Amino acid sequence: MVLLRSITTVGGFTLVSRVLGFLRDILSAAVLGAGAGADVFFVAFKLPNLFRRLFAEGAFAAAFVPMFAGEVEEKGKKDAQAFAEAAFSVLFWALALFVAVFELAMPLVMYGFAPGFAGDPEKFELAVTLTRITFPYLLFISLVSLMAGVLNSLGRFAAAAATPILLNLCLIGAILGLARVAETPSHALAWGVAGAAAGGIVIGAGPDLPESPGIGRDWIAVDLSLRPGYSGGPLVDHQGRLIGMSTMMAGLEVGMAVPAHVIQEFVAKVLAGGAGEGDAASA
Repeated sequence: MVLLRSITTVGGFTLVSRVLGFLRDILSAAVLGAGAGADVFFVAFKLPNLFRRLFAEGAFAAAFVPMFAGEVEEKGKKDAQAFAEAAFSVLFWALALFVAVFELAMPLVMYGFAPGFAGDPEKFELAVTLTRITFPYLLFISLVSLMAGVLNSLGRFAAAAATPILLNLCLIGAILGLARVAETPSHALAWGVAGAAAGGIVIGAGPDLPESPGIGRDWIAVDLSLRPGYSGGPLVDHQGRLIGMSTMMAGLEVGMAVPAHVIQEFVAKVLAGGAGEGDAASA
């Protein structure tokens, strides 16, 4: 019965997400078309998603979830909570620094990621602006993925399964509500991406969903200063586990994620960025 309920919960939310994603794509095509605005937005959306597959659902999830589940089984929920808090803090500051560097260096990043835009100064500047809006999505969605890993390890699947719905709703809302008042429809969609990521943190840490109470009150009481001695125990007590998790992530990224789809997608987007107008949107 528990397995059936979990399958129904995840399957139901996934079905809703797919339907909303289809509607989102229809509306995006209607407002963006296949011109320069579509090219720029899809490049701006692909860049944080490229790194998300390393820091969130990819190598991070493969490294964190087994270690967290092991902590729950071997040492109990209290020690597992302290480990989750330490991982959250380290992930937050590492990605905050990573995002800040990319925000400052975004013009240089765009020369490498979409070199074809360099021949059109207006298009290139728009790409830099929109990517600066969307790139913090990487920080928030990675923290949401950590929360989802905690919930899934505790047998609570609803909140994690419902997270993609939020992105689709925010993008649909941006198309219907912001596209007419924003500078361009591409700007509206970029802000929709940013809003979805921030909203995911609020939902993950706050209100309850069936079988999945928000974990902010009970699990992620984080001291982002990283000083020793916060609620779950000293940060130094978890240095070995955090180093082990980081080593595992590095091995997974080098051995699996990077050679497979990340480099392939990166090269595809670089080639699309050098193609004609509308080609990047269809890549």
